[in-house]
Amino acid sequence: MQAMSGLAGQGDGVLTTSASSIEEATAALDGPPYDCVVLGSGIAKAATFGLLERLSGEPRAHATAFILCPDRPPTAREQARLRRLAATLTVKVIDSPEQLTAETAVALHRQPVRPAAGWTVTGQPSEEEVPSTEALRGKKVLLVDDDVRNLFALASLLEDRGMEVLFGETGKEALAALERDRDVDIVLMDIMMPGMDGNETIAAIRQTPRLRELPIVAVTAKAMEGDRERSLSAGASDYITKPVEPERLLSLIGTWLQA
Repeated sequence: MQAMSGLAGQGDGVLTTSASSIEEATAALDGPPYDCVVLGSGIAKAATFGLLERLSGEPRAHATAFILCPDRPPTAREQARLRRLAATLTVKVIDSPEQLTAETAVALHRQPVRPAAGWTVTGQPSEEEVPSTEALRGKKVLLVDDDVRNLFALASLLEDRGMEVLFGETGKEALAALERDRDVDIVLMDIMMPGMDGNETIAAIRQTPRLRELPIVAVTAKAMEGDRERSLSAGASDYITKPVEPERLLSLIGTWLQA
């Protein structure tokens, strides 16, 4: 519990309440509203969803950011429940300490602690150049990743800024989505995918004349020597490595949408 509180951030005006059971969490949430609630893997999935579904009917909880830290990716059934909850609650699924730090920073309007693994970009947007919600509202983004946890984490972040999010879990699904939805504004492409990987998918996208100028940001969990050059040679517009800090990703997207 102390480790999670440390990752979420303490001090500087942030007050933290801990609960070791669903009963304690329920009692705490019956009091004054919180800005951010982190639900760890120690609470059973059934209890977590039961609590969220009850809170979805309480207007005072609609301004709270709920961050889920499951011990496994959501099942198809759980994904459907999350989509229903998203109609009234802000619910985000994360899978790493770095994501927890970044998402709580966003929810609490704080400067996030820089993860040790870092990230790199080929452009040079300033940390302060995070685009406003209005700058991204209505733009359409295609997320391509074979890990559903990454899809949900990124989708929650971008949908909160008013973006319309499309999904693809394989290279073939990405190509089909771009053929079906011809008004996609930007693509976030995971590189480490089975079968047709991200670089192969980017190269295939660039073979279509109308998509040659479409902004495509390559995203990878590894930053090996030569990876950046391979992605850019395949046709990527830009390149970042995971874990991705939300503000930096938004800044990068804003830069390409305004180019």
